Amino acid sequence: MEYLAYLKINVLKLIFSVLYLFWSFVIPFKKNSILFCSSRSEEMSPSMQALKDGLSLQAYGIFSFKQLMFNRKGTKSSYLKNCFKATKLIAESEIIILDDHFFPVNALIYKQKKNQVIQIWHAAGTIKHFGNSLQNKKNFIPHKNYDLVCVNSEKDRKAYAEALGVSIEQTMVTGAIQLELAKKIYEEFPYQISEKIKIFYAPTYRKGNEDYSLHLIQTLIKLFEEEMPGFELKLSVHPYVQSKGVSDDYIVRPDQLYEELLSSDLLITDYSSLMIDYSITERPILIWTPDLEEYEQNVGFFNKNFFIKYDFFQAIELSDIQNFCIKMKKGTLSEKTKHLAVDEHVTNNIKAVETINEIILKICLIEKATTEI
Repeated sequence: MEYLAYLKINVLKLIFSVLYLFWSFVIPFKKNSILFCSSRSEEMSPSMQALKDGLSLQAYGIFSFKQLMFNRKGTKSSYLKNCFKATKLIAESEIIILDDHFFPVNALIYKQKKNQVIQIWHAAGTIKHFGNSLQNKKNFIPHKNYDLVCVNSEKDRKAYAEALGVSIEQTMVTGAIQLELAKKIYEEFPYQISEKIKIFYAPTYRKGNEDYSLHLIQTLIKLFEEEMPGFELKLSVHPYVQSKGVSDDYIVRPDQLYEELLSSDLLITDYSSLMIDYSITERPILIWTPDLEEYEQNVGFFNKNFFIKYDFFQAIELSDIQNFCIKMKKGTLSEKTKHLAVDEHVTNNIKAVETINEIILKICLIEKATTEI
């Protein structure tokens, strides 16, 4: 069975590589063209949108933009159709910007230098392994073919190089766009105390075990509905997890993510990098990891002492969550997560959008356009 899967993937790699080279020879190459691609969502992420808006201001009228956004949770036929479409768009574009694994790029046996691929990644920090660094995972389509990988801080470069299949020299410290956006939103929308304590739950993605993430979500919803009426629960469901059976009343849309996250009184998570984004609030973070041993074995962490180093509250059983929230309601908690924000450079003057856009301008050999606002 594994051999058949391996054979199928390699046949697809060959097909996509041939298609890409075919389009490279039969269609014109478009100078100063920028392509945004993602298979995480049908909507452009806030990070990508910020880059596009920034480029439009810095070099007005010079760049041409295209985008291909789709969700890999769809049907196989729809997924393959979008992937085939991508080969032509990639072949004609000078800059291709990605925020995650993207099969049409990663599957290419050979990528031409004229098509520059920039990976901005969708998360900050190096908490858990990801990409090529995952433990106990046979990856038939590893991350590859990136010309530049953007990272948040100097200490992230080695881990991102390993995870995304590039040399350390191909990584660049630009700051993380999502942290820049989070800081901006946090500063623009002051925290307001509400009648109900607002809880934000963000479980991470578990490759090959998406149903477990859904099980945790449903379990927590049941607890809040039956035992905790004085609290408001909001959920961030990973793009690769099917939210079947979960009421839309709980689910936060991607375009509302930071407004909801940063206005919450408590973040409950496990291994999600959103804890870094949330740390700028210095409010409590509760780590709920009922599958810690299994997750460490299958995925692993860049720093095993991460959860010991910072002042996180820990929960194993549901009763731990309930007891913690009750104490929080009484106002008996004082611990903060300031040190996490400092160590992850969230408190620095992040100018990720400007920095990455300057890199794109340099690649295209364009001087920054001056515009009157």
